[in-house]
Amino acid sequence: MEYAGDAHKLLGYGQMDLQVGEWLTCNDVSAFTYVRHPEQDAKYCVRELLRILGKRFPGAEAGLIWQQVEQYRDHLAHLYGPPEGATGLLEFDLAVTEWYAQYGLKFEKEWHLAAPYILHYARVGHERAGGHWLGLLHHNLVYFGEAGFSAWDALCGLHTVRKFGLLKALVFLRSAGELEKARYWVEFCAWLTGFIVTEDQVSAALPEITAHAGRLGVQFGYPVHPVKVTIDYFQRLEFAGLGPQAIGI
Repeated sequence: MEYAGDAHKLLGYGQMDLQVGEWLTCNDVSAFTYVRHPEQDAKYCVRELLRILGKRFPGAEAGLIWQQVEQYRDHLAHLYGPPEGATGLLEFDLAVTEWYAQYGLKFEKEWHLAAPYILHYARVGHERAGGHWLGLLHHNLVYFGEAGFSAWDALCGLHTVRKFGLLKALVFLRSAGELEKARYWVEFCAWLTGFIVTEDQVSAALPEITAHAGRLGVQFGYPVHPVKVTIDYFQRLEFAGLGPQAIGI
């Protein structure tokens, strides 16, 4: 619980009261205080956006959001201010809320898709990638094991997506055209990451995945397989805490 009295606000301090047993460590100012100042607190933007929006952003992303909000305030002041010049700016908390409602989802998606990190995390309780034998069924299934999905996840996906069943799905992947297979892999990756996508969202995701392939190609220095790009695209949306509503915006 954050405690910030008038004196602390005037001094530029925020204080954290921590419950330890039956007493509070509220007297230990040196251990449980932080400076509420944008130039002296590296997490100032993170804390303020968390307070206003109830969502924590990485430091670099929070700093960029802060700049976007300030530009939004300046734009409104210029657009709606009196002819002789604006007399003030929109209150910051309200500006953050308005900006995020209009642009936040798109900004978050673009930031996470462009961020230079590689998602390597296990979903099955161990770090060693498994399921390489899935390549005997279809060579593209190997990429899902490398991305942290278990062989069981992949087999369930083949059985469930489009309600094909395992055998029909494998026949489809060997006989369908490239566009139909690309749409299938989009639905397959969406299902594995917990997204329920419509036909329109699948169509909207395809050009975004193509653009993401270009970003990853520049990042790695070589062309990335389309299925790996599709996996990375949906994992980044999942990692960002975004849902299928972020597709196509």
